[in-house]
Amino acid sequence: MTFGQYSFSTFHANVDRAAADRMVGLALDAGVNLFDTAESYGQGRSEEVLGAAPRRAGARERAVISTKVSTFGTGSYDEDRDLLRLSYRHVIGNAEAALRRLGTDWIDLYLLHQPDFVTPWEETLRALDDLVSRGLVRYVGWSNFPAWHPPAARVSRRGAGTRRSFRGRSTTRWSAARPSARSSRPVAPPALGR
Repeated sequence: MTFGQYSFSTFHANVDRAAADRMVGLALDAGVNLFDTAESYGQGRSEEVLGAAPRRAGARERAVISTKVSTFGTGSYDEDRDLLRLSYRHVIGNAEAALRRLGTDWIDLYLLHQPDFVTPWEETLRALDDLVSRGLVRYVGWSNFPAWHPPAARVSRRGAGTRRSFRGRSTTRWSAARPSARSSRPVAPPALGR
């Protein structure tokens, strides 16, 4: 089960810090450990609110935080067009900014929010591989992709020079809440990761 999504985009407007802490605390106490957000939810504010609550509760180790890099623009005419793609610079830069907004040292699951039909897969895969190699991201995947698109990544990965296998599911919603026999942490999807 995820907790967050779009509801956090307006979190700053109608929920104060105490209420946010209480909501996240109740979710953790009920066994919800996957918290989902994205850079595009509230222009990053969702990540700030979501990251702060488990940290203040001393529950970061219990929380599985998922965030996404998107290709949604602000609509500004002078917007950096590189931010509308899953380019190396955007994928890396967004992960580093998300870590600051979340106030954490790692992202458990980093998702490509939607397809980019312009940037070569090799470029995007190299960025994801570098984030995992640096220990900033544990697993990667995608959401809102057509079923044919992710298999193309497998073919492209061979030429990308990535060191890891890139596998995943092509679904618009994915739940990581299947508990492992050895841990209360969820079983991660087959993905680019450790």
